[in-house]
Amino acid sequence: MTNISIELILSENSLTVLKTRYLQPGETPAERFRAVAKHIANAEKTGEEKIFWEGKFYELLCSLNFLPNSPVLFNAGTGSGCLSACFCLSPEDSMESIMKIATDSTMIQKWGGGVGHGLSLIRRKGASIKSTQKYALGPLGVLRILSSVSKEITHGGRRNGANMGQLSDSHPDLYSFIHSKDNDNEFDNFNISVQLSEKFMKSVKDNKDWDLIDPHDKTVIQTVKARDLWNEIIKSAWKTGDPGIVFIDRVNDSAPNPSLGPILTSNPCAEQFLEDYNNCCLGSISVHHFIENNEINWNKLEETINLSVRFLDNVIEVNEFPLPKLREVNLLTRRIGLGIMGWADLLILLNIPYDSDDAIILGEKLMSFITEKAWKQSHLLAQERGPFPLFNKSRLNQDFPVRNSCVTSIAPTGTISIISGCAGGGIEPFPALVYHKNVLNGKRLEEVNPYLLGILNKRNIFLSDSEWKKIKYAGSIQEIGSIPEDIKDLFKTANEIPVERHIEMMAVFQKHTTNSISKTINLPNNASVEDVEKAYWLAYESGVKSVTIYRDGSKSKQVLETLSTEATK
Repeated sequence: MTNISIELILSENSLTVLKTRYLQPGETPAERFRAVAKHIANAEKTGEEKIFWEGKFYELLCSLNFLPNSPVLFNAGTGSGCLSACFCLSPEDSMESIMKIATDSTMIQKWGGGVGHGLSLIRRKGASIKSTQKYALGPLGVLRILSSVSKEITHGGRRNGANMGQLSDSHPDLYSFIHSKDNDNEFDNFNISVQLSEKFMKSVKDNKDWDLIDPHDKTVIQTVKARDLWNEIIKSAWKTGDPGIVFIDRVNDSAPNPSLGPILTSNPCAEQFLEDYNNCCLGSISVHHFIENNEINWNKLEETINLSVRFLDNVIEVNEFPLPKLREVNLLTRRIGLGIMGWADLLILLNIPYDSDDAIILGEKLMSFITEKAWKQSHLLAQERGPFPLFNKSRLNQDFPVRNSCVTSIAPTGTISIISGCAGGGIEPFPALVYHKNVLNGKRLEEVNPYLLGILNKRNIFLSDSEWKKIKYAGSIQEIGSIPEDIKDLFKTANEIPVERHIEMMAVFQKHTTNSISKTINLPNNASVEDVEKAYWLAYESGVKSVTIYRDGSKSKQVLETLSTEATK
């Protein structure tokens, strides 16, 4: 055990989140970080190396410059539990497979993981089953089984089960799938997305016919207009926020391990598209911590990238799984997902508006740097430990062996961004300048943007009680006349960022990310159906792999809420 003593500075909300979700009984935050560091360092070879890297990992965690995904913080050093957050399990077209997937998913969620399910192999509802002379459940029936089982499980006793369901654009049950969340209580523990092929998108553009085909016997069940199907997706997304869309050909064309078969789905937030029974451990760098003298300290950032990649690769070694197959596939591919959080914070610190050209340019520079350095560190680890077993069969565009088949991915970083002191999670703009975050067990955390408070104070701008009341109600400063325009430009919230800029930002980060991006295109409550179509079409043209929109107040349950959102609902 190292003797390093570090002062750990946490906000009140950070402490609340840690106590509610992460700490063991009687444990302090520093003790939790120490236990995590010690557990992850057990992957090193010698006792001396274990002590050395334990110290390095402990310093890393206490700095809050990097935090791993929640299951690592929950489970590492406790003697039980999985450390991966993202899993993908897709049933084949048989009751045996469906029930096995339901059982396996339950075990994963019990240990703290989120699960994505591809449903495209399931025959259409009502199709005959010769062996029993009965009729098939269809994808929605399978979704209902998986949802009901998941609702009985809370991840490690600490958070609600998270799931993804995806269906192909040619499935006969696609209409009912698109509208499966019109009543947002039945499948409220599932995100859903439609997998759209290049052929389908061209058919929409040309207003061509589109065949819906039963995957069991390849029979054409119905022929519709592709554009009509597209419009159904758009209208439902406007109404409920679901479904998202996945450009599945792009996903599979960039999949690093084609020998394991096609990608059938993603994890619940769509930042990880994984082979069946594969999984991934994620971690995020708090990029706003690297601003010094009004610029990014690239050398310090590189040191953190190198240490974070080693940390995540070590997770693979010490990880425990509820099922042997999960470990088998994990070891074959050695996927890790290093991402960022605090991007909106970084832009504020550099006085760059989120929806500016400068922000887009810097986003590309930052993510290309992170991915380049992550691959370099993966190569160094391959020299030390050997490349991942499927490297020679992979389609990675690398001139040198690497330890991991995937190195970067951008997750939404909900609670870990609060712990690390980010006002903005992932690469998202600020959701609001004053909002309430609904967390487990009914707790509500009020967040007031600290950068806004700082800049108003620095420029001697004092707001009246009535002005603060307006800001707290709307979550925005755009209607406050006493605030200068340059501050308003700097502090635009997610709903105030043009759709084009949301997509541009997502596209430049996706360009330099080896897996995918979790980002929501936020729209105000008064956004039109045409606005949603514009967002989805721009996403297709920009080259991203998947996208989700959310119109403020369109769900009865919302993680982040302003008083205005509550009133709208």
